[in-house]
Amino acid sequence: MGRGKSSGGVEVRPNSIRISFTLNGERCRETLTLNGEPLAPTPANVKYARRVAAEIRDKIRHGTFSYHEYFPHSDAAAASSVPLLRDYLETWLNAVKPQLSPATLRTYRGKAKQWVAALGDERIDQIRHSQILQVLAGASDVTAKTRNNLLIVIRGAFDMATRDRIVDANPCDGIRNGRHQAPRPDPFTKDEMIAILRELHERHPEPIAALIQFKFFTGVRTGEALALSWSQVDLRANTVLIDRTLTDRALKMSTKTSQSRLVNLTRPARAAIDTMQRWTRLRGANVFCDASGEAMLDGRVVNDQHWRVVLKKLGIRYRDAYHTRHTFASLALMAGAKPGYVAKQLGHSVQVFFARYADWITGQDDAREADRINATIDEAFAPGGSPKTGSA
Repeated sequence: MGRGKSSGGVEVRPNSIRISFTLNGERCRETLTLNGEPLAPTPANVKYARRVAAEIRDKIRHGTFSYHEYFPHSDAAAASSVPLLRDYLETWLNAVKPQLSPATLRTYRGKAKQWVAALGDERIDQIRHSQILQVLAGASDVTAKTRNNLLIVIRGAFDMATRDRIVDANPCDGIRNGRHQAPRPDPFTKDEMIAILRELHERHPEPIAALIQFKFFTGVRTGEALALSWSQVDLRANTVLIDRTLTDRALKMSTKTSQSRLVNLTRPARAAIDTMQRWTRLRGANVFCDASGEAMLDGRVVNDQHWRVVLKKLGIRYRDAYHTRHTFASLALMAGAKPGYVAKQLGHSVQVFFARYADWITGQDDAREADRINATIDEAFAPGGSPKTGSA
């Protein structure tokens, strides 16, 4: 039989009615049925079909169309129930959001956008291992850490899809993380630190100078200092409890390592706390504040308006304010403090601490060992480096 009349997405055939519509750029055609049998092309049924066709087009426009709802027995319904990568990445991000800091969530959202740009319109059950590799190969000019973050996002989404039984296997299997080399600690010298603090105290607001001094002499992270409240300060015991941090202007009730620690106040750190008593103690909230006395929610203000300015004026090579932490560690070790104690103050495991600060831990011992070698060499060599006459 020939093809029937078609208008408004409804095709009237001799013994049935077929609806056509465009979904995700593809033309779809479905026969209307009732109890498993084609719907007869009566005037009433044709009118009903036009209403259904208009409803489907409207839902497609608004992104609410469900193929399975309208055509549960269609082969296309099974295929359409598999989400596109763009949609499933959003589902995964919403699922892991409660476990992530705002900063980490922002990073993951950025990486998810890169995957959406590359493969977002693909059904997740049709994405292949080779496609993942191609996207990662296109990011070859980025750092290992950035590539790893890309991989964390896509691997995490497919891990969840595997558990949801949407895909049979994770196409990321067999792709290893790149080796990320953490930057070497680059502390300020004692003279540089003194010059920075002197400039801050003389020409910058008192709360800013107190904050930087506190960081230099406790080694706490910027977010930990900004989140410090007076309820965490024990002036009698001369300690502060570090158990929360501020990240992306939001308070997170745990530290970066998810472990609290008790930090002993050195004399300069205690002096910084005493200074802030005049500014914020009566309010009973955050210890540190900005120049106007308001709570400080973003450490970048300190960096851009004060820290960077001071270093430039003093001609000190720029390092961000995180290096106050490395400075505390290096000065403490050079002063003879036990590595285990310094590690505990910083919230590091001893293993991580030794790996990161090995140069300062062994520095004095290394010098002594070098002196022993030189003493042996001096017995056989003249000062200029030539063998002494008559030496074996």
